[in-house]
Amino acid sequence: TFPANTPTNTAWRLYDLRGSYTYNFLSSDPWDLSLGAGVMWQDLDVTLATVDRTVGANVEDRVLLPFLHGSFAYHFTEKLSATAQANGTAFSDDWTLDAAIYLNYRISHHWDFSAGYMIYAREVETSDITNKVAYNVPYLTVAYRW
Repeated sequence: TFPANTPTNTAWRLYDLRGSYTYNFLSSDPWDLSLGAGVMWQDLDVTLATVDRTVGANVEDRVLLPFLHGSFAYHFTEKLSATAQANGTAFSDDWTLDAAIYLNYRISHHWDFSAGYMIYAREVETSDITNKVAYNVPYLTVAYRW
């Protein structure tokens, strides 16, 4: 219990590790449709404390969840494409969704970059905490393949 009208600091940390299998169902030029499934390990740590640190609480949640993946892309040229993709899972006490739409430009056989917009939403309900978080972020990536 935290006192009313007292400034509170919060820290929210999430580690997310995923492995998945994706199959390309439609690879006819210029379209791509991929569907798949995987498993994600998430380690959530939420810390709350008054500014003077007289009252504090920490809750951790670790969970292993299956998820589904979908991706749809259109290739304008051999080097330029647009993609929409989503990953998600839903259970009674845990759900997560991340979805993105982005443009990708392949500079060379090894290098490419993407620019787009992503949403991430996660809800955790345990006996210790109910936590809902949502991010809406623009992003830019640079990738190297070998």
